[in-house]
Amino acid sequence: MELVIDKQLVYEEMDGKPVYYKNYHKVLLSQATFDDVTGSSESQFVVISAILKELYRTVDDAEYWIATNEAGLHISPGNNLAAGIAIFNRQTAPPRVRNFKYQDLPPEVVIEADIKADTSEFSTPVEYYRQKSRKLRDFGVGKVVWVNTEARSVMFNEDLAPVSWDTPFEVLPGLPLAIGPLVRAFVGEG
Repeated sequence: MELVIDKQLVYEEMDGKPVYYKNYHKVLLSQATFDDVTGSSESQFVVISAILKELYRTVDDAEYWIATNEAGLHISPGNNLAAGIAIFNRQTAPPRVRNFKYQDLPPEVVIEADIKADTSEFSTPVEYYRQKSRKLRDFGVGKVVWVNTEARSVMFNEDLAPVSWDTPFEVLPGLPLAIGPLVRAFVGEG
């Protein structure tokens, strides 16, 4: 008999297959609640908050709009991905208040911090990053940024060669960002 897993435990869909939330099996074993596995860790929400604070301060909101809260992206049939932060160009992907489905237009940038996905179905966690990056880039996303708070590193697109999160990178044309200093300023350490 095949185990039926509650759809609420599905984080994303890739190639028609569910990608569950990390630690979803603990919910199935009654060792954790749904909220335990779907919520953000403190380090994750501090990093996202620090990045958002800087983006809201520096990004021209007449040109771009910023989506957060695991924004749903409909890449293609069977491919529905989540984005921690997505930065959209208003001309190519205007915000639509009455669209009750996942966004089907690509953002310029996707930023992920400490993923919520269970990567056990992939050969390695890096393979999950690579496949998701490839799908996002094929969809038209210009840049995919992966922030790892434990390693204090940042990776980009499919290359995934980690660099220190203190290293500045261009998040949008003419807009440098360095995660480490933003986080330290946000928590009052620098």
